[in-house]
Amino acid sequence: MRLKVFIRPAGLKVPTEKDEQRLHFSATSHGVMITNPTPWYMSLVIMTSIDKRRQHNIMLAPYEKNYLDLPQSVVEGTKIDYAVINDSGNWRVYSNNFNKLINGREWVENI
Repeated sequence: MRLKVFIRPAGLKVPTEKDEQRLHFSATSHGVMITNPTPWYMSLVIMTSIDKRRQHNIMLAPYEKNYLDLPQSVVEGTKIDYAVINDSGNWRVYSNNFNKLINGREWVENI
């Protein structure tokens, strides 16, 4: 059994669903860069349409970026499903598709 304990500074409220949806996913040559633009730690469970059999468990510190390695390149329509584990241990599940090309080379989730 693993237990994580976080002490939230006074004045920093519990993150909302809207805060969890601020996570940003952008494609790289063989993976996804995940950015947490919030002041909260975010515990994630991630699955992609590229790597269906594998579940990725990631914890992002506030304002941290983390690279998720995938077995092949992300293309238009690649689906990413992720769950954010909240303070109560419950999961909120979200889904996005990479279908917006920026800078002529980088796929980002539909925002």
